Amino acid sequence: MRKTLLLILSAFFLFGCSHSITGEFATVTQVNQNSVVIENGGGKITEVDIGSDLDFPLEENKEYFFRYETTKRGKSTLISVETIVD
Repeated sequence: MRKTLLLILSAFFLFGCSHSITGEFATVTQVNQNSVVIENGGGKITEVDIGSDLDFPLEENKEYFFRYETTKRGKSTLISVETIVD
């Protein structure tokens, strides 16, 4: 019983905690059909998968606030995006 519990807890920590959520201001450098490439102020470039339910089109060379989830394998998926009011 104890070994089974340890195995379940180990699996939970290995697979359950396998992602991180990022929120950052970034500029869109490329818009693709199912993804967008963004660059933050520090120069980090990330390709983020976007769903078909995005409320508005993203424009290249425009800055937005992005929230996205990244898995251990490096795949990033969009959670939300907000325009920046000047």
